[in-house]
Amino acid sequence: MPQHPLKSANGAAPAASQSTAAQPARAPKATPLAATPAVAHDDAILPTAARLSGDPKELLGLDHSALRRALGKPARMRDELTAQVWQYVTGDCVVDLYLYDDDSGALKVTYVEARSRTAEPTPTARCLKSLLERPTASAQ
Repeated sequence: MPQHPLKSANGAAPAASQSTAAQPARAPKATPLAATPAVAHDDAILPTAARLSGDPKELLGLDHSALRRALGKPARMRDELTAQVWQYVTGDCVVDLYLYDDDSGALKVTYVEARSRTAEPTPTARCLKSLLERPTASAQ
C-alpha cells in the first residue's frame, strides 16, 4: 500500500533529524529453507525439468511426496488392505493412483487409471493432461 510521503508506516510523521541517506539499508532476514511453508509441509513445487507431460508412465515409481508436489493434494485418499488410493478429479475426469509399499516400505505409485465422471472408460493420458493443466497442479 502506498504511504503518504510525510508519514511513516505506523502513521507518525518522521523525525526531522532522521535522514534516510544516513541509515544503511538492512538486508531481509534469512529464512531457513526448511522453515518455509512449502518445504515444512512437503508442498514444494517441482523444478521445471521435473514437470510432467501427461504420460501415465511418468507417475509410476513416484513416492507420495513427489506425487503431492507434482499433482497437489488429492480430492480423496482411500486406504485399502495393501495400498493407498489417491483420487484426483477434474471437470470431466477422475484419476486414481494406486500407491503400494516397495521393498523399503515407502509408498510408491504402481498403477494409474482414469474414467469419466460418469464412470465411462477414458484415456488416462487425456485425463492426466487435464489434471496437469489445472492452475493448482504443481503449486499446491
